[in-house]
Amino acid sequence: PCSPHNSQTWSGRYPLIRFRCSLFSVGVRPQDAGKQPHMGLDGPLTHVQLLPVGPQHEAQLREQELKYGGPEWRFGGQVPSPEEYHQRLWQGVVAQYLVVDADERVLGLVACYQCDFVSGTAFLSAIRFGDQPNVDVGFIRGCLMFVSRLFNDFPFRKLYLESAESNSMRFGGGRSVLLEEEARFRERVWLNGRFEDLVVHSVSRDAWLASRLSRY
Repeated sequence: PCSPHNSQTWSGRYPLIRFRCSLFSVGVRPQDAGKQPHMGLDGPLTHVQLLPVGPQHEAQLREQELKYGGPEWRFGGQVPSPEEYHQRLWQGVVAQYLVVDADERVLGLVACYQCDFVSGTAFLSAIRFGDQPNVDVGFIRGCLMFVSRLFNDFPFRKLYLESAESNSMRFGGGRSVLLEEEARFRERVWLNGRFEDLVVHSVSRDAWLASRLSRY
């Protein structure tokens, strides 16, 4: 597996890190950037930032997404050409950021898509870079920051997250505390050689603001 310190970089700056699909993420407030780093989601925050995706990232994003995330993640099993990838990267997407830590390592990608401003809803997606089996606290912080930004910047009342059942298990206790299961499509997703349920969770504005995570 590629190391976070791999000699290959994005535009000479951002490391190429392997990623796999994982659909929930969170971040850090700018006013907390100078505080003493701390492990865990309670207390002082480890510094991460959200970096807008730019044209200079597209070639590496396509390569890594297809190699480690799989073409089913964004393209439903298709393998797009570089030209098609460029055209579809922002199709239906309102916001898309790389989660970057203090050492300029790219931890993952978060995006907001399929927005309906009449109903006040949108979908979230997140993909973590790297093969590490454990949860990356920095990436989780980046995701939380992204959720806060969406609720602060847009009049959304509810955000949806789609994931395979095996990936939804990674949400842990957050499913019962913050996330509500809205729908389940039986054996809808082909993943790792078998069919899995596609589960749709939601987080409402009221639930988010009432939680301790809204501080992000």
